[in-house]
Amino acid sequence: MQSRMGVNGLVSGSRRWIVWIIAVCAISAGAYFVVPALVPDRLVQAQINKQIERWSGGAFTLRDDADITVEPGFRVVVSNPAFVSRTNVDAAPVLTTDTIIAPLKIVPLLMGRVEIAELVLLRPEIDLRMSGRPFAAPAQQQVEGETSKDQMPQLGEVIFVDGALRLTDAVGDQNISGLNMRLGADALTEAVVMRGDAFIGPQHLRFDLQLDNLRALVSDLGTQARMNVRVGPRHQSEPGEDITPNPAPPYEIADKLWQAAGRLGLSRGGFGAVTIEGTFSVTPHTVAISDATFSVGGVDIDGHLRAETEDQTVIAKLLSLPVTVNAFVAHATQMDDRRWTDIPVKMAWLDDLDLDIALAGEDLAVGGLTVDTAALSVAVGDRAMSLDLSGAAEGIGQIEAQVALEQVPSDGVRLMATGGVENMSAGEVTQFLAAMGPPPLIGTAQLPEGTMNGLFNVGADGETLGQLLNSLKGSVTAQLTDGSLVGTDLVTTLETLHAGRKFMTQEYGPLIPAAGRTQFDQLDARIDFASGVASLSEVEITGEHFGINMLGEVLMSEGTMNIGGNAVLLSAPETVASPSDAIVDLPFGVGGTLFAPVVAPGVPVVTAERIDAYADDR
Repeated sequence: MQSRMGVNGLVSGSRRWIVWIIAVCAISAGAYFVVPALVPDRLVQAQINKQIERWSGGAFTLRDDADITVEPGFRVVVSNPAFVSRTNVDAAPVLTTDTIIAPLKIVPLLMGRVEIAELVLLRPEIDLRMSGRPFAAPAQQQVEGETSKDQMPQLGEVIFVDGALRLTDAVGDQNISGLNMRLGADALTEAVVMRGDAFIGPQHLRFDLQLDNLRALVSDLGTQARMNVRVGPRHQSEPGEDITPNPAPPYEIADKLWQAAGRLGLSRGGFGAVTIEGTFSVTPHTVAISDATFSVGGVDIDGHLRAETEDQTVIAKLLSLPVTVNAFVAHATQMDDRRWTDIPVKMAWLDDLDLDIALAGEDLAVGGLTVDTAALSVAVGDRAMSLDLSGAAEGIGQIEAQVALEQVPSDGVRLMATGGVENMSAGEVTQFLAAMGPPPLIGTAQLPEGTMNGLFNVGADGETLGQLLNSLKGSVTAQLTDGSLVGTDLVTTLETLHAGRKFMTQEYGPLIPAAGRTQFDQLDARIDFASGVASLSEVEITGEHFGINMLGEVLMSEGTMNIGGNAVLLSAPETVASPSDAIVDLPFGVGGTLFAPVVAPGVPVVTAERIDAYADDR
């Protein structure tokens, strides 16, 4: 009997649990399907507007004709929505999107309140072509502390999926595609995080922005922020897009520049990661980053950046710059390799932009060099650009350079560049540069060492790269003292010729210089530029027992060389290299290109009567 009662009790308890489970499922199903249908559209639209207005500071609102549907599963779907300015709802919308998906918070909804968990915008399009439109309205009172944090509205997450930015540049209307972004805020503070990525032509841009106060960001006061930007190659293109990589400039310069960039921590696919920490301010026509630290390639430098526009929004202008560069590259790639000189040089892409950048740092590790101090400033305005660079390093020396570009009435560009080096260690610099270039065809690269002083002053005018090169005029002068040519012992080589060595015959092979080092007292050089030709007006190297002089030309547009010279073995030390003092005179020629030179020795002249005098000196 007791057993039967126990079984009956167990069955009865199980039935009650089953009833409860069925009731809960029924209620849940009813809530899942019925409750959303009871939510008024106006409350949903009010909540969406509340989120947008919180993020924008009340600048934008959802247009009234949006089609709002509350679907089963507590999900709101808004079809063909558009966001317009609250002060001018009839104006063209600043943001349109195919669909908005907005999940509702379940617990508040069951308690009779409508709250949005997040806003997901599918394929949004942000129009930056209209002047004066901010992303958000500043709230100066909040920034200045007249509103407590407890009164600040909580910001829900906003997610952009496969969006686009529409902007205008020097080429015309352009789009930045593939924008995916998440906007989130801390529930207890005013801190905001913006994280996402986008495609700009052949480049894939990833960004991460963390800031203390959104309202302060969009005011003149600014807010403390940290931004990380990473640019890399884009592997897939959209239909109709051309993401052809940058064309190779003449005589392999592109490879050399990329090798140099690699020494600075940059890659061929992009400039890697750049991190900026400082005070950020973004208004419709001004972007300012002050008291900032810029980090790239393991190098930290301090400085500021300020960009201003008058007509279009400054964000649109800055975003249009890489788009303009990509359009320029696409145009260049369609040209025949031999017509690179026809690539136009314009400054229209800088119209309506005032830019001020100043950077400075100390103890910077750049590639294999350590720079004690360095400073860089860039100014852009009124279709002109100027760049000032200075640096100094112990054991390496000092460098200063000023470069200016300006638009001329003929729609071309005028280039002016001046500067110099002082007490520069040629050995340190040439070793750094040699690591970037190709190995020589034969033997070891002849790299001068010593202490160098030099000046340059050049200018050019033109509408294309070729015209700039052909109009280049000015000069470069340099002097090296107490240096050496590394890789060959010129004196020993000339002595073998004096001893009767033969070469370039059926029995003997080419003249191969003796390995070693050639010490010299002084090297003087001058290069003059005119009519597309770089003329070696003076190259003279003097040492204790030898002398070298060279004259010739380099055709700028092709990089080809035609240089002739003489290497002489002197009869006595400390004499001036002249035919009367030479016991061996070896003529030579240099041809090929700047990056692949070819040296061809001529027939040496040996003066026998100088033998005894030379032997006594040795």
